[in-house]
Amino acid sequence: MKVTEALARRGGVATRAELEGMGCDPETLQMAVDYGNAIKVRRGVYASLGTPELALRALRVGGLLACASALEFYGIAGPSAKLHVQVAANASRFRIGDEDVVLHWKRRREYSGRLAVLPETARRQARLCPHALVPQRGQQISIRAAPVERLSS
Repeated sequence: MKVTEALARRGGVATRAELEGMGCDPETLQMAVDYGNAIKVRRGVYASLGTPELALRALRVGGLLACASALEFYGIAGPSAKLHVQVAANASRFRIGDEDVVLHWKRRREYSGRLAVLPETARRQARLCPHALVPQRGQQISIRAAPVERLSS
């Protein structure tokens, strides 16, 4: 199976193990990246060429778009000043670099998309996150956050 087809079947992003399980060998994966047919986001994670830059930034950190960034991704809110990323409770080795990132630690098992948490989850996170300035389309920025000790979803 072609890497591009396998990525499309996985929603545009997949781990190396998922792609190999679909019949893509390591040499084919490397060739797809070398020839510009796929993006190697980070070690063991690949994405389709059409993957939005906002989602790629979250994947590079090591998680999914969350909170205000997910609302921006879905077109529910305008751009956020910080990148909000949901990560697993046991996650480590984040690649933050110069990004201004807010990590949302996932504690519960819940379904999410391949690139971002579901809109309902993002709304809940934005209500609780002290860093979420969530501008609605066509409106001024409003702060919808209550102070919390630790961010969790």
